[in-house]
Amino acid sequence: MSLSRPARALLALLLLLVLVWILAALSWPAARRDKRKDAASTSAALANDVADVTTPALHHLLPHLLQSPRPLRPVRHLGDGPSGDPARRGSMSTLSLAIGVVVAGRGSGGGERVVDVLEDLFRRVKSSARDQTLVVVLVWPDDYNCIEAVRDSFGDEAQAGLLEVISAPDAFYPSHVDGRGNESDARRVLDVSFLMMYCQERAEFYLQLSDAFSVDRVGFATKMKGFAMDLEAKQNWIGISFSNHRFYGNLFLCSELPRIVQFFLMFYNDHNVGDLFENLVHAKACKPTMAPDECASRMNTVWVRHRPPLVSAVVAARSSSDTDKNVVAVVAANGAADAVIR
Repeated sequence: MSLSRPARALLALLLLLVLVWILAALSWPAARRDKRKDAASTSAALANDVADVTTPALHHLLPHLLQSPRPLRPVRHLGDGPSGDPARRGSMSTLSLAIGVVVAGRGSGGGERVVDVLEDLFRRVKSSARDQTLVVVLVWPDDYNCIEAVRDSFGDEAQAGLLEVISAPDAFYPSHVDGRGNESDARRVLDVSFLMMYCQERAEFYLQLSDAFSVDRVGFATKMKGFAMDLEAKQNWIGISFSNHRFYGNLFLCSELPRIVQFFLMFYNDHNVGDLFENLVHAKACKPTMAPDECASRMNTVWVRHRPPLVSAVVAARSSSDTDKNVVAVVAANGAADAVIR
């Protein structure tokens, strides 16, 4: 059967369309794969152009640190530090307790107060705990009387790796304080924060003292560690108070110090260190809708008070008859010495 010329032309066109459709169907998966590859390549290129998010750095909280090349390098006056004796380099698996002692300020009697506090510490640390204990004193960089007094009295302890005396560099402190607090309180918060940062990887526990507080009991280090370990097995805690002061005489886990320091540095120019720590405990334990009694109960759970106290305050009162002479009185462990006159 012969087809007419128009019919043959129409049939040829239909066959051509069928062939084109078949070829398109065969190439469609490959084209789809190529499209997916192009999309993936585009996404990868965009990902390479986007930087990772970062956690807030210390200079975000203390912008003045950017003005100095080494604002966080401690000035070491006595002791070898973490690079010293390999047996006491201060890894968390080596030492049990780091004790930070902040010197309140420069001036007459400062060296004597520190020497008295250190004598009490070393006399009341049992020999079995000495190899597990480190004392770090933070002094003003130019308080040479205090530095020399400690060096003359405790050279053997420093040689044995039991004692270090350091200062924070001047660049760590701002030239002025912008906030509701005063410069003295801000300086104290920064002192404590620097000392905590220095000790945070040196031991398992950290005890905060100043030259206005002294330990009362022989074997205090062993007692504190034992109490803390028993408590840790029962509940989560952020601090254990071994004194009647809100902050000094508190024991912390060294693993918690970075978070405590970050909170302190956020508000160092607004509150004193006692208020800051109490606010931190409140933020951790309480909710805005919580009743006051429940809030207080929860705060007592995460901030535990050990009784009787093992740390007492040494109150320095200036004599009215001799303004250059300090009259020092030791407050009993059960006394109400929450404020220290300096």
